Parts: sequence; C-alpha cells; structure tokens
Amino acid sequence: MVEPRGRYVRHTVMRHLLAPTVTAVVLAVLAGCGSSPAQDAGGAGAGSSGSDSPSPSRPSVATASPRVGECGARDGAVRDATALARADLDGDGGADQVRVTAPDAAGCPSTVFAELADGFLVAPVDDGLPVTAGFGVRLTGTDADLLVTEQQHPRGGTRTRVYAAADGALAELVDPDGNPVVPFVATDTPPAPVSVTCTGDGIAVTEAVAHEPAGVMFTWDVRRTTYAVTAGRAERTGSEEIADNVLPGQLRKRFPELARAEVLADCRS
Repeated sequence: MVEPRGRYVRHTVMRHLLAPTVTAVVLAVLAGCGSSPAQDAGGAGAGSSGSDSPSPSRPSVATASPRVGECGARDGAVRDATALARADLDGDGGADQVRVTAPDAAGCPSTVFAELADGFLVAPVDDGLPVTAGFGVRLTGTDADLLVTEQQHPRGGTRTRVYAAADGALAELVDPDGNPVVPFVATDTPPAPVSVTCTGDGIAVTEAVAHEPAGVMFTWDVRRTTYAVTAGRAERTGSEEIADNVLPGQLRKRFPELARAEVLADCRS
C-alpha cells in the first residue's frame, strides 16, 4: 500500500522498519568491542611498526646475485679470483671476502665481487684497468662498510673507486655527472694533489687545481666538495673554494693531507 502524502506518517509501519535496523546497529557495536585477529596474535595494531624493519644505516642485499657476470659460482674464474680485501659490506657484523677476477676470465673479466652466504655482490665492469688494491671504510653511524678499490693506468696514474652495497650489487658512488667521486690522479704529468676524508654523513674530496687565469707564477686553488652517502648513492651537499693562489711551496704546509695524497685513511675498517 502506498503511504499517503502529507505531514503525518503511519507509526505502525515505521515501527516495523526501525526494529530490525536498531537491532543490527546494536549487534554491530557489540561486535566492534571484540579484539581483532591481528591484535590477538601479535598485540600490535595496523598502525604500529614492528621490530623487524631494516635499519636505514644497513643496506638491502636481499637480491644478491647467484652469478658473477656470466660466470657461475663454481666456475674457475670465480674460484681462482684474487683476494682484494675483507669488509662487512652487508652490515651483518661479519667480514665479507672481496675478490677480483682475472683480466682474461671468460664471461667475467676484471670483475670485483664480494661473496655472501646467499650469493654475490658484483660491481659493474668499468674501463678494464687492472684492480691492484682494495680496502673497506666505515662511515660514522652506519652498520656497513664501503669498498674502495684502486686501479693503475699503464701510462701512469691511479683511479680510485668507492662502492656501497645496494639493491643486491656493489653500486659505485658517482657525482651528478656520472664520474667517480674521487678524481683520477695522473702521474705522467705534474699531478694535481687530491685528498679524500670521511665526514659525519659521507666523504669530502679536497683537490688542488691550477689557478686560472694563469699568472706570472704558477699557483694552486684548493677546492673541497662534500657528499652525503645514503642507500648506495652519493649526493653532493656542497662545493667551495677554500684557498686561492697558493704557491707550490706553501701548499704542503697549509694542506699536509694533500701532500700525503690520503684517500679515506681516517676511517678504514
């Protein structure tokens, strides 16, 4: 039957309609007073954070590679690779063996890698210069080491590369232009002194460059560039000229670290 239009409504009909509705609301409220399965099981609500979340200072290496380049774990090129260093690259508290394959290794020439319990952290293959040395460094407030390698150029000079474990590999720290954060130091020409030190959250690169425009006497300008290292990447945080027109004889006295050409010697692990 259609309800008559007007300001009055038949209360008998509304009473039948409201009765089940009120009952449903009461049941819903009572049901909401119970504990959820998640709370009964673990005592933590959806908005709480568990203790299993990874530390921001520890890299994620959950996808370590089962191979080194195209070489398998049992291939001779991997088994016979030369030891470079031991460093805790994954932040688990134990030192990882870092090695480099031979320049003529089929499928994985001159490849730097670290062996973990569940695979390998592999560095990208670069310009093919032989890797002659390596060591680990530890930045303040981090759980894992960085890996530093040195390569010797046949015409004279040293290429220093810095790596961090990230996304299951060894990621090289580069500047915004894609160049290694440590400049190449040539020895077949008058070398430009370079020093690299650790800072609170990353590294600082100090280098002497020839003053421009050139004057009657040769002089140096000294520049310092700082990088913050986070999640396997280097972010440039500052760059400034800290000295101008420094005579060669004064450079050693004012900046002894440049004369020693130290690279992360203050934070080696």
